[in-house]
Amino acid sequence: MNPTIKLTDGKLYINNQLIDFSENIDQILEVNELIIYRFEITGKNINNRNVGAVTLEGEKKWIIPESKSALDFKSYHRIYINENNKLIALNWTGMEYLVDIHSGEITPHRFVK
Repeated sequence: MNPTIKLTDGKLYINNQLIDFSENIDQILEVNELIIYRFEITGKNINNRNVGAVTLEGEKKWIIPESKSALDFKSYHRIYINENNKLIALNWTGMEYLVDIHSGEITPHRFVK
């Protein structure tokens, strides 16, 4: 049976069960038995740890690690799957990162601005 996944008013529900987060979620992707989420960017809590994953059972799996570079200390504003079926997180400076869906570890990919 496929789980029912909904994002309503910044809240994530799996099979009508609320998954508790301290911040609102703005974007979700279902990838390989995981739900990848991106927290809403509000301007109040600016950091580059606003992408994470939960299992289809609602278990929190990982949150993206903080970038080591001060130049990249910007929130991610988009996540997507690229043409090579890789998870990409794009930050405000225009830097794309490949995200390992199993661990959340990031690798710089390319600059797009």
